[in-house]
Amino acid sequence: MSVGTELLSDAGRSGIQIFTGEVIWSPGSISDGNEAVVDVTVTGANMGDFVLVSSGVDIKDVSLVGQVTAAGVVTIQIGNWTGGSITPTAASTYYVMVLTKG
Repeated sequence: MSVGTELLSDAGRSGIQIFTGEVIWSPGSISDGNEAVVDVTVTGANMGDFVLVSSGVDIKDVSLVGQVTAAGVVTIQIGNWTGGSITPTAASTYYVMVLTKG
């Protein structure tokens, strides 16, 4: 897991910053209608900031979302609404980018 890093101190608007983090995660089997979650440390992230999440592999038709759940913490959620149980690809790196509200 890597700690968030400031990439830009001004993205064209005063006060906007971009921070990143990543985690290697193997969520295991997720039954239909359920989710799996993992927390990622992203120093500088605050409640209400914008979050982008990506995976290094195909996540097999499930949803992938992220949100700041506490100062410096982004929670990644994989949701399964496929109609059956699914196991996303074994251990993969999940990447997080946080854009501050400015």
